[in-house]
Formats: sequence, C-alpha cells, structure tokens
Amino acid sequence: MSAGCGFITCAVKRRGIESCCECGERGSCERWARHRAAGREHDSFVSYAALEDNIALIEAEGIAAFDAHQQVREGLLREMLDGFDEGRSKTYYSVAVTLLDVDEVRSALGTARSAAGPDAGVQVLAAALHAALDARAAVRGVRIGLRT
Repeated sequence: MSAGCGFITCAVKRRGIESCCECGERGSCERWARHRAAGREHDSFVSYAALEDNIALIEAEGIAAFDAHQQVREGLLREMLDGFDEGRSKTYYSVAVTLLDVDEVRSALGTARSAAGPDAGVQVLAAALHAALDARAAVRGVRIGLRT
C-alpha cells in the first residue's frame, strides 16, 4: 500500500478545495510553509523552481487562469516530445517548459526548426532545440535541470 498525499487529504478531501493556495489557513500552515521552503532549494521528480510564481498566479488570477496557463505549457511539451525527443530529453523538456516563459519556448521551437532544416532527423532536431532552450535560459540566468 502506498502512502497518500497529505496535501490532497487536507485540501481536497477535508476542505473541498483544489489547491492549498485557496485555503484560508495557508499563511499559518506548517506543512505548506515546509513545502514552499523545500521548493526554493530542491526538486523531486518535477521542478519546484516555479512554485512561488505559480502560487502568485493562482492568488492573483485564480485556479482557472493557472489551469489555462498549464494547458498551454502541456501543449508545448507535447510538441517537443512528439517532434524533438530522441529518447533522452523528456525530463529536460519538462523542466524547460516549467521554467521558461511560453513565448520563449515557442521561439526556441521556431529557432530549432529553422536551424535544423526541413529534412532533419530527430537527433539534429533535439540538438537544435536544446541549444535554443539553453540560450534562452542563459539570458534569464536559469539552468534547465532538476536541483538536488
């Protein structure tokens, strides 16, 4: 039997809300504070580097706006995985779409397609997209990768 998620148990099951961001006690919740503090320093199987920005978006615009932003990011990730994944880039693309602005990711996709050429194989496309994403990340001072 696997352990349950304490956040789902508290927010969804006990309080009937979708996110801790919607909880009136989030300012004094020790579990939420520990999670946010850990997210500033480390990642697990996903990147938490955008956690504070995501919280701010939810608080300012609501969960529906956040969900709409995530749907756009998911579409970009699918595009990267469908056309640019040589078998070793899933985590890299997932972190890139989490950390970079969607316009930066769109721009990187266009740059990679142009750089690789119309008849390029997936290896060339992946290398071109990595270079384009890395260049945009460098401008922002971001490293695309999970923090340990």
